[in-house]
Amino acid sequence: MIHWEKETEHVLTFEKSTGLTTAHVQPFETGWLLCEGRGGRAGVYDRLGQLQRTLDLGDASNHVQTTPNGKIWVGYFDEGVFGHSVGGAGLVCFDALGKPIFKYSEFAQRHELSFIDDCYAMNVVDDEEVWTSYYSEFPLVCIKNFQLEKVWKDFSYMDAFALVSDTVVFTQVELYDGGRKMQLFRRALAASSQKEQIEARDEQGKMIDGLMRGAGRGAHFYLWAGTGLYKMT
Repeated sequence: MIHWEKETEHVLTFEKSTGLTTAHVQPFETGWLLCEGRGGRAGVYDRLGQLQRTLDLGDASNHVQTTPNGKIWVGYFDEGVFGHSVGGAGLVCFDALGKPIFKYSEFAQRHELSFIDDCYAMNVVDDEEVWTSYYSEFPLVCIKNFQLEKVWKDFSYMDAFALVSDTVVFTQVELYDGGRKMQLFRRALAASSQKEQIEARDEQGKMIDGLMRGAGRGAHFYLWAGTGLYKMT
């Protein structure tokens, strides 16, 4: 794994990782969490890449994000939701030992929200706050301390998003003639607002386009465009 701390590049090799098809990598405790997208097997490693323990986080994870105090939030795609593992809840928070401590299906039932068929996007802001958007109604839901903070019903379809003040910056993938193109939008959280398409440009002002992927944590939004990784400001 190659990672950066400020401007310093680090390279880390994980022991006993042969055969682990890594779909998610997250900082965890004093080291790292590696997780498979299918099967649910996850490994907790120390900062030297030595395996400390393994966890089962459920099959078909679409998103995995950790918090500084040891929570693991996992959002699942449809094969996990309609499968036979813990992913049936759609979105689950685990403690550091892999025990589920929050299940969205139970939360949705209490608050009369739609259930998750496919967790399209998730943003874990900190130890207390997490946001999610999901198929099929595409609400935007804010959860604080496992309680419902606010919900915007039928907000917008999103693949990834970040929260910048009172505005959501997000990506959508458009399919055309057998191809895929990602577009970048923003929308204020005000009830009457509409989404607005925006352009992503690099340091020289050149437009970033083509096949891209997005990721968001808190107010930070990142684009990977094949030729570079960009932090949007």
